[in-house]
Amino acid sequence: MEAAFPFLLGKWMIWDSKGKVMGELKANFSLFTKKYTYKTNTTTYPIDSPAFSGEYTIYNEKETVVATFKKVNGVFQASAYELYNQSETLLTEELIAVVMGINANEKEDVLVQQGWSLRE
Repeated sequence: MEAAFPFLLGKWMIWDSKGKVMGELKANFSLFTKKYTYKTNTTTYPIDSPAFSGEYTIYNEKETVVATFKKVNGVFQASAYELYNQSETLLTEELIAVVMGINANEKEDVLVQQGWSLRE
């Protein structure tokens, strides 16, 4: 499995070991919450988190919780998350790649505020 921000796409793409796209993660604009959307070939999964929270919930199209994850480390440590997969369709490895994408996106947001970019 592989995941990255392809050049100038603005989406976190996830591929399987054969190079087939499994899904894409995109940040959605929101004022008081952090919102993302993970789209696979068959389903769209909304992801949200309260502002200033390290806890995230992933829903299916029926608004049922399929996974949760939360940041479990301190401020000055490398990012670490605890993932709970309740989905029968999403692989744990795939969800780990989604978590990595959200973490990369949030780190980039901090760097952009400081005048830097991860995509150059």
